[in-house]
Amino acid sequence: MRIALYLISLSLFFAACKKDNAKETDVPAVITLNAPIAGTIILNGTSLQIRGNATDDNVLASINCTVRNTNTNAVLYSRTLTTGNVGFFDFSQDWNVTGIVGLVSARLTVTTTDKVGYAATKTVDFQLTD
Repeated sequence: MRIALYLISLSLFFAACKKDNAKETDVPAVITLNAPIAGTIILNGTSLQIRGNATDDNVLASINCTVRNTNTNAVLYSRTLTTGNVGFFDFSQDWNVTGIVGLVSARLTVTTTDKVGYAATKTVDFQLTD
């Protein structure tokens, strides 16, 4: 009888200790873009200021900022920042705009990735000109 109780206790212990491999639930990161403002025209040779912040309940791992020509999809600027595993991160980048001929429609895409691999994205459209 004692051995039976011991075996039952042991099997209940191991059943309770099983590992949960399920991924954490996700609430998308909240991204706020303060600059550039939609519709802004940035002159060739000046600095495009990229400003904003992001928050995430699963802790941010990185933030990528990419500027593309919306007509050709060519990447004009791209930079990824490591956030250091924080829940809130202010980002500030400056890109010296060069090589623009004529009026170019552009899009800034900010993508955050959290510690469990979930991503969130926010975009803003503006224009570049020479």
